[in-house]
Amino acid sequence: MNNQICLTTKIYCPIILNFCDRIIGRIYFSASTFDLPNNILIDATIDRQNICQLRPYYYHSLAVGIPLKDDLPWCNGSTVLFEAMTMSKPVIMTSGKANQIDVEKEKNGFTVGFGNNKEWLEAIRYLREHPDEVKEMGERGFALVQKIQLQLQFVL
Repeated sequence: MNNQICLTTKIYCPIILNFCDRIIGRIYFSASTFDLPNNILIDATIDRQNICQLRPYYYHSLAVGIPLKDDLPWCNGSTVLFEAMTMSKPVIMTSGKANQIDVEKEKNGFTVGFGNNKEWLEAIRYLREHPDEVKEMGERGFALVQKIQLQLQFVL
């Protein structure tokens, strides 16, 4: 099996990039900086205090990827997860102890092992090859957000 993504892919991340021990840096990087293929571009110009800049990209994407480091209990991707589900987008996220929603159990996405590139590629391929399932996963995620919101209204 080919272990490469052939599509042009852009990775957005905050300017303060030592957050969660991910990529370190401050501005646009070329793929060669991180030994990535030429079709991968990392855009590190997103202001961490204004992460809503990413919403248009979520909206126009096939799915939203949420890579997490599993040993950091406060780094659970919940903001990105809820934004993706609100926009009816499936998610691919790293499994971790702090995950608040099991996206596989809820059938609105995939969880992948930390550092497991093969699982990321398999999830991306699956979504690209099953557009009807992408739509259904997105609808299930949106329905889950509505259910959670309704429950919160009764609690508060």
